[in-house]
Amino acid sequence: DLQGSKIQELPRGIVKLKKLRHLFAERVSDKYWRKFRCRSGVPTPRGLEEMRELHTLQAVEVRGERSVWCLGALRQIRSIRIWGVKRSYCECLCESLRKMEFLSNLSITASDEEEILHLNDLNPLPPNLETLSLGGRLAQADLLLGAATADGQNHPLCSVLLYWSQQEEDPLESLSRWSNLTKLVLTRAYVGVQLVFLQGWFPSLKELSLRDMPHLTQLNIHQGTMTSLQ
Repeated sequence: DLQGSKIQELPRGIVKLKKLRHLFAERVSDKYWRKFRCRSGVPTPRGLEEMRELHTLQAVEVRGERSVWCLGALRQIRSIRIWGVKRSYCECLCESLRKMEFLSNLSITASDEEEILHLNDLNPLPPNLETLSLGGRLAQADLLLGAATADGQNHPLCSVLLYWSQQEEDPLESLSRWSNLTKLVLTRAYVGVQLVFLQGWFPSLKELSLRDMPHLTQLNIHQGTMTSLQ
C-alpha cells in the first residue's frame, strides 16, 4: 500500500510479485474531489500484464495504447482506477475492461477536462459492476449511463459518480433506469439550468450529492421520488 506516498513510479521489480493481489499507489492532491486532477496514478510498469493475480489496482496513469492493452491481461481484477485516458485509447480500453469478468469497481478519468471519453463499447456495463466513477466529458452519455439491459433492474450497479462531464442535457432520466442505485454524485456534471426528479425515480437512492453546477437555478423534486433518501 503506497497510497499517499507521493511515489512517482513503481520499481521495475514489482512485476516479479506475480501473486500480489492488491496494489495501491495513488497520489492525492484534493481529498474532496473538487478539482479535475484531484488525484493521479503511477505509470504502468513494463510487464504489468504478468501480474495476473491482481484484484485491486489503484491507480495507474495510462500513457499510450500499449499501457491500456496490457490491462486486459489482468482478468482477476475487481477494482481498478485509471487516470490519463485519451479519446484514442477508449476502444482499446473498453476491450481490456470487457475481459475483467469479476470487475465490481471501475473509475476512469480523462487526461484533461476537454478530452471526450468514448466509452459506449462498455454497453452493456460489466455484469458484476457495483461502482462506476467517470471523470471527463462523455460522448453520448445517455447510451452509456442509461444502458440498463432487459433485466437492468437486477443489475448490481449501486453507485455512480460523475465528475466534470458537463452534460448539456439533464442526465437524470438516463440514470434513473438503474433502479438499484443507492449513491449518486454529480460534480460539475451538468451545465443546464434545471434538474428534475420524477415520481418513481431512484427508489433505492440513499445518498445524493450535487456539486459545482454554476448554471443550475431550478431543482424540481416530485413527490414519490427518491423515497429511500437519508
